[in-house]
This record gives sequence, structure tokens and C-alpha cells, in this order.
Amino acid sequence: MSECGGPRCVGRLQTPDSFTPNVPCAPSALKEIYPSYDTFPDDAQLALLDLIFNLGKGGLRDEWPKLTKSVTDQDWTGAAANSVRPKARPNRNQGTKDLFDAAAAKVAKAKDAGAAAASAP
Repeated sequence: MSECGGPRCVGRLQTPDSFTPNVPCAPSALKEIYPSYDTFPDDAQLALLDLIFNLGKGGLRDEWPKLTKSVTDQDWTGAAANSVRPKARPNRNQGTKDLFDAAAAKVAKAKDAGAAAASAP
């Protein structure tokens, strides 16, 4: 087991065999940029893995300030809007956006369920 976890483990996520060799320490790099990374929804974590793999740690941190702010604020809708990379394939951009949108939907659903439970007699 390496410092970054097992060979097919990326945080709490299981990754395809073809993906893992390329990103064994990506979660550590993401935690340096976003200290709350481990608390992010799984979909947001996957989107960030794609972004750091594509942009690198410095590129993600230094060249995407709107995205970084959205992620730091855990504004997944904002992250979706700010995650489009000009040089990435359209389907890759859409996949990353969809992951952030899914994270936003799950957070909203959990908040709604919590509010409903709090207001129930």
C-alpha cells in the first residue's frame, strides 16, 4: 500500500484499472488544494480527479480561480459552470459538468430531506 492508498482506491472510490496507474497520488494533491476534499460528494471527487489529471495540480489551483472558489465553497452548480476546459473534448467536459451537477442535486436532496425531517411533528 502506498502513501496515497491502495492501487485501485482513490479516496473512498473504486476506480477502473486503466485509470488508477495515472492518478495514484491525485487525492493527496487535491487535499492540498481543497483541505475538505474527503467530505465532498463522491461525484464531485470524481470530477476533481478528472480535472487534476487533465490540468495538473498547479494548473487546477492557479489557472482556474472561479472553479477553485466554487469548489472551496462547495458550490457544485458553480463548479459545473466553471469546469469547461477549452482544450478538452466536449464529451469529457460534459461528463465533468454532469458529475458536479449530480453532486449539487445530491446535496440539495439531502438538505431538503433534513428540512422535512426537522419540520415533521
